[in-house]
Amino acid sequence: LGTDHMPALRMALRLEPEVLFFLTDADEPQLNAAELNEIRRMNQGRTRIHAIEFGRGGELDVDNFLKKLARQNDGTYRYYDVKRMSAQ
Repeated sequence: LGTDHMPALRMALRLEPEVLFFLTDADEPQLNAAELNEIRRMNQGRTRIHAIEFGRGGELDVDNFLKKLARQNDGTYRYYDVKRMSAQ
């Protein structure tokens, strides 16, 4: 089935927070250009969206939808390799 990102983002933006930390494994389906535009319109610059992607292995050198989401909403993007995270 994958991850349905839009309902979570819509719900969070309705709360009008100053900052949103969007944590995901970025599983399919990815947000498309129309969905990214919808988020930007909904947000209207109110919320800074930081995207944190959890994956296995090194970060791919591509401009994925999470990087675009963060950039379009004045946030940052970070990638964390779960295989390198130590249990504490």
